[in-house]
Amino acid sequence: MKALSERILSGVAASAALPFAIFGGSRLLGHSGGPDWQAFLFVSLYALPVFLTLGIAASVVADWLADRIDADAGEGGSVFRRAVRSYFVHLVLYAAAGYGIFIGLARLLDGAESPESTSLLGASLGVSAAVLYYHALLVFRGWGAASHRRRFGEVVETDRLVLEPCTEERYAEANREGYPLGNHVKTYMQSLRRHPKLLGWGVWFVRLKETGEIIGDAGFKGNPDYAGAVDIGYGFLPEHRGRGYATEAAKALVAWAFAHGAGRVTAETLRDNAASIRVLRKNGFRLYREEEHYHWLLDATERLRGR
Repeated sequence: MKALSERILSGVAASAALPFAIFGGSRLLGHSGGPDWQAFLFVSLYALPVFLTLGIAASVVADWLADRIDADAGEGGSVFRRAVRSYFVHLVLYAAAGYGIFIGLARLLDGAESPESTSLLGASLGVSAAVLYYHALLVFRGWGAASHRRRFGEVVETDRLVLEPCTEERYAEANREGYPLGNHVKTYMQSLRRHPKLLGWGVWFVRLKETGEIIGDAGFKGNPDYAGAVDIGYGFLPEHRGRGYATEAAKALVAWAFAHGAGRVTAETLRDNAASIRVLRKNGFRLYREEEHYHWLLDATERLRGR
């Protein structure tokens, strides 16, 4: 819902800014005269439903294509280079979508009796509208990501541990310290770069409070679903197993999840993974389905009753 609200707000902002962009462009081309406020209002009101329907749909497709391109490009380059690459990939896709939408509407409404002039106008108006929409979306996403980071990016401390939600900086620091970053961590980082509001609902590094050493990682496998459920997982370096760290980290993360809107926490274990099963049982999880794997559940209300 938050992602949709950002797209709606971006459509409203872009429709309000579009007449000013057209006016500014006409002045750069040498046209004189002051702004026609009646025309401004007409353009805004005409553009708004287009932004809120075709614009939103096209932005979803463009974002999906950009995500696929970014994922295929992989981890190569610095953080800055990846950000620049992602920006221009999105910009090109949004511009192409804006051009296509304008051409389609022009031909549908006017019959496109003059395709050359229609294409030229589409290249200017459609692309300008799409670029405005994209940059408005960047602003609203930036505000949302900053707000999310303030709420979901704080560390959690227990008696013996410090749990850090994995960010770009913490990922780089863990890599410098020689912590073995598994594929699940790398995949999470690729997703986090595209979806900043995944922060907190993915990987957390677990450090010993006494030494600052990273001894494992734990966390969730994505944002809460429509039922408010999140799936928890954890793994520790061999030399730090059997000391209760997993139980302590899982307890802290379960409490964090419930405090941040999750209604239930689930987990999955192998049938013969006695250590992981003990961790879940000690934290109040109940076995609710037995298949090839065991499936576990801890509901927020059950946890409160169990206190």
